[in-house]
Amino acid sequence: MADYEILDHTADIGVIVRAGDLKSLFIKAAEAMFDVALEKPLPMKAAAIKKARLRLRAKNIEELMVRWLGELLSLSDCEDVVFTDFTVNQLTAQDLNAVIGGRPRKDFKFKMEIKAVTYHDLKITGQDGDYRCQVIFDV
Repeated sequence: MADYEILDHTADIGVIVRAGDLKSLFIKAAEAMFDVALEKPLPMKAAAIKKARLRLRAKNIEELMVRWLGELLSLSDCEDVVFTDFTVNQLTAQDLNAVIGGRPRKDFKFKMEIKAVTYHDLKITGQDGDYRCQVIFDV
């Protein structure tokens, strides 16, 4: 069962992601982004071949989410990788430190290309084990 739901949105696609804490919310948002672009869901235990470290700074948690997802999209395209493994080591409202891993894009079949992560209708809410993020992707 997916940890997100698809939002109907004109000419774009959006998701609402739910998680028990902020680190998990960032991970599940990344998984949802790649998952909606693929013909089949991400494999649950796809062994990562390519690994990278990410350190990001932003003014607030919303900007950090957009930077996180945007950086993953950019790296995916530049490195020809679909990221399937995410470990968020440190997360504050302004800083993220993570290790990501993925497999070659040729291992996956795509149904759409996500061009960008938008700020349009972006919402991050939550506390006490119930966090939610709504994000729209430009396709």
